[in-house]
Amino acid sequence: MSRYLLDTDTLIDFSKAIEPVTTRILAWIDSTDVVAVCAISVAEFYSGLRVGEADKAERLVNSLPYIDISRTAAERAGRDRHALARRGFTITTTDALLAAAAREYHATLVTSNVRDFPMDDVSVMSIRA
Repeated sequence: MSRYLLDTDTLIDFSKAIEPVTTRILAWIDSTDVVAVCAISVAEFYSGLRVGEADKAERLVNSLPYIDISRTAAERAGRDRHALARRGFTITTTDALLAAAAREYHATLVTSNVRDFPMDDVSVMSIRA
């Protein structure tokens, strides 16, 4: 069983039935794999909804497992941002939190923005064509 944590861009693509994202995620869901969301992707997803999309969005988000971002992950996100900044990489707090949650959950972070996650110990992949 594999675990996947969706970044907001991938969650949006899935909600809009964009291929190959939809086919891949549905295949994971149909298998024993876990496809999850966390506070970051849920909040960003809801912030971009158009009028009339709330019910569909709620059904989608509620159909996926939700993982909490622990205090340990939050602390790690801060340390990661600090260490990366010292090496000349700037990442957002939200990206650092997503990466820390994926690391703690032992999940692959699924995003179209692979370069936004330069941590060596976080599994990151893109499924967008």
